Amino acid sequence: MKTNELTHDKNAERGVIAALVTVGDNGILFGEISEIVRGEDFFIPANRPIYEVIGNIIARGALVDGVSLANELKRMGKLESMGGYVYINQLLFYTQ
Repeated sequence: MKTNELTHDKNAERGVIAALVTVGDNGILFGEISEIVRGEDFFIPANRPIYEVIGNIIARGALVDGVSLANELKRMGKLESMGGYVYINQLLFYTQ
C-alpha cells in the first residue's frame, strides 16, 4: 500500500451508522462515538452527511430511527443524492 492511500472499511462505516440508528438510546452511543469519529472521517461520501444528520437529530433531543433519518435528509434535499430510501435501508439492515 502506498503511504498516501487512505485505508477504509466500508463495512465498519455501515456498522457505525446502523448501530447509531438502531440502538435504543442512540444519544449516549453517539456521544461516545463522536469523541473519536467525525463526519469527515467517513470514506464513503454519502455516509458523511448521514453521520452529521444523526448528530443533528440527537442534538435536538430526538431519537434517531430510519424514518427520522430519511425525513431529515429529504427535508435537506440530500436524500436522493445519497441513494434514497434504498441506501438508508441498506445501511440499517446491513449484515455481513
